[in-house]
Amino acid sequence: MIDIETLRKFKFDGEWQVSSKGGKPPKYKSADELFQRGLDYFEMCIEREQPVTLAGLKLFCGASAAVWHVWSKYPFLADAIETLRQVAEDYYESKLTTGNTSGVVFALKSKFRWKDESTLNVNDNGLADRLRKAQERSRAAVLARKGKAEGE
Repeated sequence: MIDIETLRKFKFDGEWQVSSKGGKPPKYKSADELFQRGLDYFEMCIEREQPVTLAGLKLFCGASAAVWHVWSKYPFLADAIETLRQVAEDYYESKLTTGNTSGVVFALKSKFRWKDESTLNVNDNGLADRLRKAQERSRAAVLARKGKAEGE
């Protein structure tokens, strides 16, 4: 997992700007405030040797899933939230090399949009070659008809 002290050096620009639409300002006045709180969560998980979860991160930062989603739409918080997601993804990815990874794989697929990809190599038994030759014959026939029609 990425070193928390290194992450603490990240700085995010932007602060809450009062809008003409009104409404309640977000809990965090700056992206840096939210980011530091998220790092506190990761540090706590490491100290207590407990797993990192996105739900735990959101709750530790004082947000429900719905509120977190709204916060991610605020331009001044979006980068901090995405970086916190990437730190959590890095945690899960680092667990792929240890023990039973089925739960980790499930989390990566469901929470971080990972997907299985496979390459299928099929022996076409010359199908591509036959198709190319058929296209060439078809083009030749069209050209022959055009030439015949112009010569009449």
